[in-house]
Amino acid sequence: MKMTREDKYRIKVLKKKISASDLDAMMEYAQRYQNEFPEEVTPAVAKRMVRCYKTCMKAGNLTAALNLGAMYYGGEFIPRDFRKAVRCYKKATRSDDLETWLWAWTNLGYCYYYGRDIPVDDEKAFNCYMRAALRGGANALYKIGARFTESA
Repeated sequence: MKMTREDKYRIKVLKKKISASDLDAMMEYAQRYQNEFPEEVTPAVAKRMVRCYKTCMKAGNLTAALNLGAMYYGGEFIPRDFRKAVRCYKKATRSDDLETWLWAWTNLGYCYYYGRDIPVDDEKAFNCYMRAALRGGANALYKIGARFTESA
């Protein structure tokens, strides 16, 4: 999606609010680029996104941890770092927000399932998926069905 004139103005307003340490503005800025305007992300924008998410995480926003984990896991806009992704996802599993909690456990399950820079651990992956599946996580339920019923 291409940024409209209104979007550019909104980003400008958010930058001013970010310089005043507005946590809501930080989240909106980073999420808008990550979800709506990924093609507009420059190295400077990516650096600001990471700073915004880290600041929000330190303030207790665990959705920021989930989103930053996704950036690290996918190598979106920043160098891929699976270990940092795992740390972010583990933080996000403490969220009170159900959607964040479900995605955090599901994504952590992916990390254990595929191993990447951590040892593959089917038991941990299954446990992560089960936590999310039992609370309605459709993606976790799919992963359980796709992976752990293959040998049955």
